[in-house]
Amino acid sequence: MVELAKARAAGFMLAIAHAAINDPEFAHSLEENVAAPYRAAMRKAIDNAIGRGELRPGARDLTYAADILPAIALSRRVFTSTDLTNVEEVVDTIVLPALRNA
Repeated sequence: MVELAKARAAGFMLAIAHAAINDPEFAHSLEENVAAPYRAAMRKAIDNAIGRGELRPGARDLTYAADILPAIALSRRVFTSTDLTNVEEVVDTIVLPALRNA
């Protein structure tokens, strides 16, 4: 049952991507209602980390930081037979080093 749900979720993500590519109005809605709030939350987390001294102010300039995790998750699901199961590993080995070196 879990495998079926994962397959359906992957198909759903691909269908959304296809619709966004082919329908500018849908793409705009997706950006406004899904991507923008996610990016805003990521910016807030980065700003909080800067405020705590964990990141340098240059981390704000890493415009693709919010795209890293969803891109890897989608890539894993589309191009392999596995899901992104270790989000912490991606954050620790890719996202945080990128932010710390920004």
